[in-house]
Amino acid sequence: MKIFLYEWSCAEVEDECVKITHLGSEGKAMFLSVAEDILAIGHSIGTICHTNYLNGIDKVDCQITNKNTLFNQFQQCARSCDVAIIIAPEFDNILADRIKWLENTNCKNLGSTIDSVKLTSDKLALCKYWQTTNVPSIATWENTLDVNNYSGFIIKPRYGAGTCNTQYIMEREDIDFAMSKIIASGSGPLVIQPYHVGIPISISALISRENHSMTFMPACSQSIRFKGNQLEYDGGTCPLEHHLQQRAINLSIKAISGIAGLSGWIGIDMIIGNNLEDSQDVVVEINPRLTTSYIGIRHIVKDNLMECWFDPTYENRQLELKHGIIGVTWLPDGTVNLLEGS
Repeated sequence: MKIFLYEWSCAEVEDECVKITHLGSEGKAMFLSVAEDILAIGHSIGTICHTNYLNGIDKVDCQITNKNTLFNQFQQCARSCDVAIIIAPEFDNILADRIKWLENTNCKNLGSTIDSVKLTSDKLALCKYWQTTNVPSIATWENTLDVNNYSGFIIKPRYGAGTCNTQYIMEREDIDFAMSKIIASGSGPLVIQPYHVGIPISISALISRENHSMTFMPACSQSIRFKGNQLEYDGGTCPLEHHLQQRAINLSIKAISGIAGLSGWIGIDMIIGNNLEDSQDVVVEINPRLTTSYIGIRHIVKDNLMECWFDPTYENRQLELKHGIIGVTWLPDGTVNLLEGS
């Protein structure tokens, strides 16, 4: 089988946001990790890149991107493949548009549908959906008139990825000024969320479009650093203690329930409260595509995760960890450190 492996930052010219937020290095790390796992199980790859990261590797058909004919080049490459994995950010409708580009190519999308991508990419719409389904979720507002008093606030793009233009503001009266500066940078519409104390966690799941089964990956703690007021994703660590893993799974099932069309690899970001029960746990967002945690998780589980993804009969299961590996940490640039033990 030939897989069309498309990763936006590798395929298209990097812009300033990519450079600032490390989306380029994260994209390259995901691209190379997925490619290695696909080739390991005997499949071939078709792709487009502005630099040939896979030069000279057997079973890889890599075309150098021509930005003037990108759409046609995308479709031509897709037509030469059987199935597609699309890795792209949600802002500017990039992910939804690239999925739409697959139409009329006879190349099957192994990820989520356009409708589910549009809902989950919109942080405000997703929050309103969760409110109607009683999912414990982070409060999300469009403007300061709706904001309640909290001990801090997070301002972020309504459609965003990779902590691009995400800022922490301590005082309610400073929100409008901060938002005007972010909007001036060209980030698009923004949302406001309260700063919620707890452990930032991401958990990923493989969802089968055929039988809707879900296999959850080891949950990861996210490292978020402050650069002034700016928040930056700085990698992750897994696995977590069993009770945190179970709380993350329980909240994820609630968050995903009722959202038709989610398929393949998805990531769910949440904050787990510091108390011993789940009353302060809230879900923050859903990433309807491959996430950076893949570069670490693949080193700690026994299964080849691409093989799991491609198998239409794959059922939900408890993934086993590799013997002798008790933990893994990773950085956005793809650096992975394994913790060995018994």
